Amino acid sequence: MTTATPTPTPDTPPPGTAEGTSAVPVIEPVESPPTESTDHHGDEASDTASETTPAMQEGTTRSDGAARRRVRAVDVLRGVVLATMLLTPITGENGSYPLLAHAEWNGFTVSDAVFPAFLVTSGASLAFLIRPRGPRPDPAAVTVAHAASRGERQRAILLRVGRGIRARSVSLSTIRRLLRRLLALVVIGLLYNALGQPWDIGTIRVTGVLQTIGVSGFIAAVVVLLLRLVTRSVIPVIGVAVALPLLYGRSLAAAARDCTRPAANCSPWFDLDVAVFGAGRVYRMGEVGFDPEGIAVMVVASSLVLFGYVAGTAFVGRDVTWWRLLLILAGGGLLIWAGLAGDGIQPINKRLHTPAFTFLAAGIPVAALAVLGALLDLPLMRRAPRLLSRAVEAVRVVASHPFQTLGQNALVVYVLEHAAITVIASTMVEEGRTLRRELLESLPVDGDRRHLAFTAILLGGMLVVTYVMRLLRWRVAL
Repeated sequence: MTTATPTPTPDTPPPGTAEGTSAVPVIEPVESPPTESTDHHGDEASDTASETTPAMQEGTTRSDGAARRRVRAVDVLRGVVLATMLLTPITGENGSYPLLAHAEWNGFTVSDAVFPAFLVTSGASLAFLIRPRGPRPDPAAVTVAHAASRGERQRAILLRVGRGIRARSVSLSTIRRLLRRLLALVVIGLLYNALGQPWDIGTIRVTGVLQTIGVSGFIAAVVVLLLRLVTRSVIPVIGVAVALPLLYGRSLAAAARDCTRPAANCSPWFDLDVAVFGAGRVYRMGEVGFDPEGIAVMVVASSLVLFGYVAGTAFVGRDVTWWRLLLILAGGGLLIWAGLAGDGIQPINKRLHTPAFTFLAAGIPVAALAVLGALLDLPLMRRAPRLLSRAVEAVRVVASHPFQTLGQNALVVYVLEHAAITVIASTMVEEGRTLRRELLESLPVDGDRRHLAFTAILLGGMLVVTYVMRLLRWRVAL
């Protein structure tokens, strides 16, 4: 006896769902209409990333048939990193706040964690940018089991392979966007380096933070795309992210150079930087013998983007779940342990980007992303009272709003901060007195608190700029 299956109608819930509920969770819309090229979550000053450094400004996730929602954790983490970055140029340089200054050589400070965190947020944004398109349905396709002839069986196999490749591929517009982002970050990075410097093409530094974000992000994207042609599992991505720092660290050890202190030619890869760019176009014109954003560092820094990509996959698709966040938190903790343990083998060193530094610098933002995801994006229990749900959502919005506002335009904040500091430091009010010194002495506080007050004013100004941009719905996304 056979029974007919009723055809679903607009009033009939899909099979497997209760009446009155949806097969896909309803999520809040964002301001702009969804398009194929903007359905992402970004980063920069990421990916800068983003890293961002600002990074790309993507950061939405979507299930089929549902409106888009922004993932607050990625934007907020990027905003927190930006706020920390705004503290370092003024408060860290006078020696009163050593944790806000870069480590002199070996070691790790708050300031050392800023740039890697931008790369990690850039990778988290990458998870939204290069999601698979899914197979296109072909009702006329012949299945292998029902193929009547050898030709039909071959055609069915080819169709199945083609659908599998398409399910793991991305659109051409996404690939164009990756290339456009690479080129834009490199060009903006060159202009960033030239700001406040003599316009001499022979001495403008080619490498830099934004260039590293662009190149390492592109390398990571290529790695992910190639691996996804084979499998959708993130385990091979993790394998590449772990292997790159280890291989790089092995090359540093094989060079057998004295790197216990800053020394000329400490990095074996510095000769490559000089050969490609010229001694006058690398870090401090090659006088220190290493480039913290050199070619080899750009390659190994892509592991930070890959770790961020793996963490970002926890937020792609349906609602964020506890088990996903716990896995990401455990992964971040494991990376922190690896970094601290590796310090005894090869010291933690940002300028050389040793494996211990890479793992420690990746683990901190990865773990932070999991914690922020639990606080800001994890759905409440379905049986929670409506009043409680609304109260929790209101607290989340208020607490995350300032940092989310910063994080959504990370590239603007990164470049604008550098421009403001450069203009203030180079403008002479009178002979021997710069505008920066005049402003510091005019603040109604004494001693080291002047620097904190100055950075607080700078941070407040950046918040005003990004908030106005948000009201006007201006967003710089690469």
